[in-house]
Amino acid sequence: MKNTALTTLFLFLVTISCKSQSIRNLEIEDYNFESGYYYKDINNKLTPFVGVWRYTNGNTLLELNIQKKENHFFNSLNYSTDILLGEVKYIENGIVKIDRIQNFNINNINGSVHENFSMVGKRIIPNTSSPYCAQCSPFYKRVYITFHDFLEPTLSFNSYIGLTDEPGFNQLIFMLHQATSVIPDDVLPHTQTIPSGIYTLTKLP
Repeated sequence: MKNTALTTLFLFLVTISCKSQSIRNLEIEDYNFESGYYYKDINNKLTPFVGVWRYTNGNTLLELNIQKKENHFFNSLNYSTDILLGEVKYIENGIVKIDRIQNFNINNINGSVHENFSMVGKRIIPNTSSPYCAQCSPFYKRVYITFHDFLEPTLSFNSYIGLTDEPGFNQLIFMLHQATSVIPDDVLPHTQTIPSGIYTLTKLP
């Protein structure tokens, strides 16, 4: 009985040890995500991006709701990571083009995160890496965003988010550009819902 208890304790300690060894720092990874690891945002580089952010220009409004989900498991690749998930609302000339913010819930995932959310971000970009951001603070790292246009789902975008360096009043920089079709030899006309550009958004209380 005593040996059984010791064996159980030993296996428990080994399991805990293996789990602790499986954690990697998301910030310093080269993004060749390997099976069996948890890529954790140890230094909370993702946290400053969390919140509701708004850009306005006349009758045009862009609103982003960005939340952080910890230890999200990618089943097909067998690894976990902390991740940013976001949704958008865009009004152009007073007309609502898309509004996916109302039902935004990071715990309501059916299938891939890319099938559920407009914005998915887990890759932290060093300040010295392209694409460069003149408006972004060198004190905050940027996050590469996989952006999904649900009204034009065949389009692929290159985008990122960054922060300005204004003490107590950081603003979010959202860069969206290079919309291309994921369908080879696609010659159909496509109009992306949110125009390409660099948007400066203010955090709402």
